[in-house]
Amino acid sequence: MTAFRTLTAGECASVASLLERAVSRFGIRVSAGSDLGRMISEVGWLGAFAEDSPQPETGWRIDKDRTARAFLLVEQAGRLARALTYASDCRGIRTKTRVLKDRLNRLVSLREQAQDAILELEIAGRLVIAGLAVEFREPDLVVKVPGTDLEIAIACKRPRGVPRIRERILDAGRQIRNSHLPGIVLIGTEPAFHGRAAGVRHFKSTTLEALRRDADQTADLILRTSTREIGHVFDSAPVLGVHFCGIVTGWTSEPSAYSYAWIRRTLPRLDMPGAARLMNQFDEWLFPETQIAA
Repeated sequence: MTAFRTLTAGECASVASLLERAVSRFGIRVSAGSDLGRMISEVGWLGAFAEDSPQPETGWRIDKDRTARAFLLVEQAGRLARALTYASDCRGIRTKTRVLKDRLNRLVSLREQAQDAILELEIAGRLVIAGLAVEFREPDLVVKVPGTDLEIAIACKRPRGVPRIRERILDAGRQIRNSHLPGIVLIGTEPAFHGRAAGVRHFKSTTLEALRRDADQTADLILRTSTREIGHVFDSAPVLGVHFCGIVTGWTSEPSAYSYAWIRRTLPRLDMPGAARLMNQFDEWLFPETQIAA
């Protein structure tokens, strides 16, 4: 499903308010000059107009430079706000939220440690929405499968580029082996898709489907070059499967929009009974939607 919609000032105001409330719940004092502070301030500015005013068109008439900066913050501010809100009651979450005072703006850099924690927060939030009990503990997350006593360890890794993915798969496998639980290796691929140390390199495509095809080429490359490491973790640890996922953002011309979509691949372990079914279920828990555009 592809959904295009007009962003309104009211939505921007809601995102800024939700993010501010979410961080205050953890006692985080946000300085105006921090990435988080600027995110709340700039998205809030877009929300300061009449509720049904379209954005960025309305802000553009007032201050083009500020609107250009603020508009690209809305998507990541919304994801972070929702992740913090839904994962807020998960045991151990405060071990992750303390990094929110650090650099985290994906438009500036994709190599910050705070973004590693944000990936874990977002995965946890999505699993909570799906009805799972989630804890932040070694290796990174532990979830309880609904209707069972089965606990699954999730080792989340966010390699800084395609060349680092193979070694991070091996690291995740070792962590799962040491957890003494069946587990899932989750690899965040956003840096691999956008691939530049100095922030996001936005895709430019005619349609969202074309943007997805461009990112799919990188996803397929990751799978082809990681086959040996995936086989190794299947042989050496109780790994149910490897899940690759990452958000890709870019500009599309038909229609003219700032578009974003999650690109993912799931590779289950075929010699473990029930692993394929559970890995398919895991993907459904995380991504009941298939793609989004705004």
